[in-house]
Amino acid sequence: MKKIRIHIVIIFLVLFVFPFIAISQQASDKTKIKIDSLVRILERSKEDTNKVNILNKLSSELNYSDSKNAEKYAFQALSLGEKLNFNIGIAQAYNNLGGIYKNTGKYILAQQNCKKSIGIYRTLEDSSGMAGAMNTIGTINYYLGNYTEALIWY
Repeated sequence: MKKIRIHIVIIFLVLFVFPFIAISQQASDKTKIKIDSLVRILERSKEDTNKVNILNKLSSELNYSDSKNAEKYAFQALSLGEKLNFNIGIAQAYNNLGGIYKNTGKYILAQQNCKKSIGIYRTLEDSSGMAGAMNTIGTINYYLGNYTEALIWY
């Protein structure tokens, strides 16, 4: 009877658990490949709006796995975006900083950066960008237990 249970457990693991581990690893590998590709493109980029977009994409991709580098790329995007007067890039950089600070528990900084991005998105009439930043502020308020305030932002 004991051998049957062990066989059932092994079959369960092989059929249901191991495939999820493999899929998770593949997703992680794809993200690393994407980040490596963006870094290589960044190294060859000119100081233009495309570079701002690449920096923002790198920041976004690294948000959950490497907050220090995500923050570094967001600040670089912000600086270059301001130099080029590239408002959508500036808004995205502020939004990325908001997400990074939310994920690292720096909620006041997160809200400040998201509100800056909302202001820029509003002038650009970018409702999708505004919605993303507002969602981040709503999530922060939810984390803080401010449920009524969270609903306003959602």
